[in-house]
Amino acid sequence: MKLFKIILISMIICTSLISQETVEEMMKQMQSDVQNEIDETNKAVKAYISEQDSLFAEFLKKEWELFKPESGIKREEKPKPVKIPSAPPIPKKEIKEETIVKPIKKIVIPEIKKEPVIIPKEIIITPKKHTKKISLDYYNRELNFEYDPKFYVPVQMPVKNKKISEYWNSISRIKVDFFLEQIKGYEKQLKLNDWGVYQLTYQTAQKFNQSEESTTLFTWYILTKLGYKVNIGYGSDFIALLAPAENMLYSTPFLTLSGEKYFVITSSNGKKNFSQIYTYKTEYSKSQRKINYEVKELPLLGGNKTVKNLKFKYKGVPYTVNSNFNDNIVEFFKYYPQTDFYVYFQTPISQSTIYSMIKSLKPIVENKSESEAVNIILCFVQTAFNYKTDNDNFGREKPLFPEETLFYKYSDCEDRSILFAHLVEKVLDMDVVGLKYKGHMATAVKFESNLSGDKIVYKSDNYLVCDPTYINAHIGQAMPQFKGKNPEIIAF
Repeated sequence: MKLFKIILISMIICTSLISQETVEEMMKQMQSDVQNEIDETNKAVKAYISEQDSLFAEFLKKEWELFKPESGIKREEKPKPVKIPSAPPIPKKEIKEETIVKPIKKIVIPEIKKEPVIIPKEIIITPKKHTKKISLDYYNRELNFEYDPKFYVPVQMPVKNKKISEYWNSISRIKVDFFLEQIKGYEKQLKLNDWGVYQLTYQTAQKFNQSEESTTLFTWYILTKLGYKVNIGYGSDFIALLAPAENMLYSTPFLTLSGEKYFVITSSNGKKNFSQIYTYKTEYSKSQRKINYEVKELPLLGGNKTVKNLKFKYKGVPYTVNSNFNDNIVEFFKYYPQTDFYVYFQTPISQSTIYSMIKSLKPIVENKSESEAVNIILCFVQTAFNYKTDNDNFGREKPLFPEETLFYKYSDCEDRSILFAHLVEKVLDMDVVGLKYKGHMATAVKFESNLSGDKIVYKSDNYLVCDPTYINAHIGQAMPQFKGKNPEIIAF
């Protein structure tokens, strides 16, 4: 209809059949009609959402089901070694090269401009009556929010389904669109992934809610309105957020609803006993999305760079590799849910961190053969870090993202493999994959030269085993207990 009117008026103007005043009057009428259609559509959408919220609140009054969550899937049943082995001395004649080795490609220091001081812009929204402002320190970024004091709906334990229904009914009558705009605006500015959005929502909710129960319920409501698939559950002394994930989560309590795992992601995870949870099966909307724990871009967080000097020796010659990293990136990942290994391998290292390491490694590996360049980086990762299992280090299983390995005093096999893979890829521009054995992790690198040693085949190509935890081992040397084994290959 709108397109027809536009074409008709254009034809009339072109043929000059009526006066200019009449045309202007018709244009005004057409604009009025279009605006009326938009208003009617908006009213229909709001009416639908209002009805949807009312129906959902009514559903929440009904009897919920009792579930006994599983304690969490253990990634590894076989324990890691408390003490790592050292490779026996190899003959002076290094690994035999079956073809002529080409010199390593010229190492190019990436052009990285000085990182600008990022000051998040305040999200401009339509002024609201009776709103207040709060300031949030989000990993050393000052974020300003406008909120409605009515957002705080008092809730106290014990919480049951009737109270939760009343909460939803109350909060859904308050306009939250302007708050959603602010969350989405900072999500874009700071390049937050889904976990970052959850953290931002929860930490902001804490600023104007006076109890953990109210904070968790408000977070549940906002995440739902942001389009996430998230449930609320309760027990005798807690309420908990439950959400399915695009990735597997390990050592995280979960229950199964309609064949899908719902993981407990509430911030009180480590404090409560989730042996029994009441929750519901009906979804607020079929179009909601699962939380994705991949980190395609590092969040833009505040904080000063920490410099760390890592020392190692190669063939008796001492070297120092300088690395700098942002402590707030480390803090962001501190309680990150334990997820699939490929997530850790593909999570980028910050430009300033990889720049500082390439700058140190360049004079050491430049103009060396492929085999020696990789051996140097292998020796660096093997000996510049102290070994300790996650249970001894953190009291729990915790794979480390690259910045974390640089920050913490200790690391284990998967942490070193993840860091080594990043360095080989970024410094030497060579293909690398992760190797997951039972109770151990290593890597394998694709060489242009045909080298002898322990190998695996991936996509019809030979990859030489490189173990960043097997002290003094060279390329092609697997730990004796893993020789000939077929590991799970982690590509990224």
